[in-house]
Amino acid sequence: MRESWNSKLFAGGLQDSLTTINGEAAIGADVFFPLFIWAIVHSKIRNIHRAVFIMSHYNDSDAMKTKVGYNVSTLHSALDHIMKADRKLYVKQNFRR
Repeated sequence: MRESWNSKLFAGGLQDSLTTINGEAAIGADVFFPLFIWAIVHSKIRNIHRAVFIMSHYNDSDAMKTKVGYNVSTLHSALDHIMKADRKLYVKQNFRR
């Protein structure tokens, strides 16, 4: 029951963040990046760092100046954020010892 409540809250918050560009719904980077991090954390992709290394080093330099490069760079940034994340930033502790 709790998960469906969180899903509804999450979906409502996402819907409020949508904008329309040329008649299509779009979200900004402030919304996309946390969603992307969430997707990566829950995807359980094996050897994801190796995949990013291969994409970064073996793609054509012209391709890295397009959406491909943007996506590889965003994936690299998200992985870097995950690796450097501190639990204290995300978990609120309301107890005293």
